[in-house]
Amino acid sequence: MAPPSYRYLTTDALTDKVLAWDLPLTGVEFGPALSATGSLTGAVEPRLAHLARFQLDPGNTKIYAEREGRLLWGGGLIWRADPEGQQLNIEASGWGSYPYRRYDLHGQLNARGPYTYADPCKVIRDVWAYCQETPDGQLGIQVDDTTTQVTVGMPEDPYRIDWGDTPSLGDVISDMVAVEGGPEWTEEATWHSGTPQGRVRIGWPRLGRRRTDIHFESGVNVVKAVPVEYDADTPACAGTNPHRSPHYQRRHRRRDHGRRPAGRPTLPTSRARR
Repeated sequence: MAPPSYRYLTTDALTDKVLAWDLPLTGVEFGPALSATGSLTGAVEPRLAHLARFQLDPGNTKIYAEREGRLLWGGGLIWRADPEGQQLNIEASGWGSYPYRRYDLHGQLNARGPYTYADPCKVIRDVWAYCQETPDGQLGIQVDDTTTQVTVGMPEDPYRIDWGDTPSLGDVISDMVAVEGGPEWTEEATWHSGTPQGRVRIGWPRLGRRRTDIHFESGVNVVKAVPVEYDADTPACAGTNPHRSPHYQRRHRRRDHGRRPAGRPTLPTSRARR
């Protein structure tokens, strides 16, 4: 049986004009993430590196991974394209990386806040709406209309996004996900009139469902070994120490916005072969 055929498409970030229907990438690894940004890395073949530069302009280009007509990787933006000898290495991050490079220049998301008894999903949608209403900021990313029964902000202590006081708009989304019982999100892409379209999928109380019809096996469809750590400082039940509980770690871990934050639940990394 022939191995599956992968294809990597790039489009202009603002116009969605297709720049490459089959970017000649090798050594590709990509994977989605839950409530964090997915990632894609690869390299353009040395003999073709000089031909592909305009097809993967960092900061201005979207990229997608497709296999046999299905968009496997939810799409993202190319942020780095580094020459190494005759080879061109690229790094891309999912749609969630975009708000981490945007800031509130008006305060309260241009009068959308402050928030009192607000649904975290609404705040997430407001962040994306604000990001995409700025000049040269409309990426065409669709955001789900999911709602929750959780709220943020109170009359005596509203959730505020003050100008110059918020590290980035991505941090606002992280705050909404960190709310006790808050939503989860992930990145997707679907075909729309023959062109890929990005989407931020929001789920509550949990995103997705348990499946029993899939199988993961190291060396077969899992290419990186999962480390097993034995640590005398870690109790068998994290609940015995509130500082080691998943909720505490989720709210207090250091954020690495350019890449997938450590500790967030992710799906297995995929390695495509050409």
